[in-house]
Amino acid sequence: MKKIAALILMTIVLVSGIAVISGGCGRAIDQGPATEVVVTVTNKTNITEDMEAGQYSDRVEFTFNVENKTDKDIKGVQGTLQILDLFDAEILSINCDFTGQTIPTNSSLTITDLGMDITQFMDTHLKLYNEAYEDLKFQYSVSEVVFSDALESGSMSDETSLTTQKAAVIVTGKTNMSEDYNAGRYSPWVELAFEISNMEDRDIKGIQGVLLIKDMFGADILSSQCDFTGKTIPTNGSVSFDDLGFEVNEFMDEHTKFYNEKFEDLIFEYEMTGIVYADGTLETF
Repeated sequence: MKKIAALILMTIVLVSGIAVISGGCGRAIDQGPATEVVVTVTNKTNITEDMEAGQYSDRVEFTFNVENKTDKDIKGVQGTLQILDLFDAEILSINCDFTGQTIPTNSSLTITDLGMDITQFMDTHLKLYNEAYEDLKFQYSVSEVVFSDALESGSMSDETSLTTQKAAVIVTGKTNMSEDYNAGRYSPWVELAFEISNMEDRDIKGIQGVLLIKDMFGADILSSQCDFTGKTIPTNGSVSFDDLGFEVNEFMDEHTKFYNEKFEDLIFEYEMTGIVYADGTLETF
């Protein structure tokens, strides 16, 4: 199993043209005009730390109702959740995205597994944890909506890889592997399958480059050095690689997001930096 050396990039969330679309709490707040996507917080649950269960800090989880009033199925909603106290003072503002489940047109979806770990040394976290749900106000600002028809072939993983006149690198699959001490795997792994096509008039011995992995909104998750060696790619032919793996550090948000996202909700781009041909010639870009 080959291991991809991870070069982590900071995820930047673009919040342009934000529209306030919904709020939910024990006390009403002004939501402005009706919109086509309504996100409401319907409950707050406190979870105390439990070392035996692998919960090493207190946690707050929210229940959301996401309503789709459009005439198209929604694949994902990206936005910011603002949490206010009883006196309208902001407690926290956090990035809050809804992916993994399709929201059909003119229907609603209940989501219950989104939350945040509480840092005991942060007053804002403690205040959120200790405040009763009915004494909080929630306001969700949407930054982007991805519709299901925007994720057909042409915009997702197997069609968005960089293609040059020399070679094409396409990601064809993603497999999650949980930790297995008996198999010598001491942390979760993600394995990616690739198809490499050679469009040159000579055989290729190796390709060097960087794999960029993004979420469905186009935000960077991580970047990793990713080279293809060990197989000759014949002229005008293709070769599959399925033994490239990525070790997941569960304490890094970028890693866990990559692990948890479905393959069809990811965008892969490959930036080629070099090709070694079978005759020994090296070409760099």
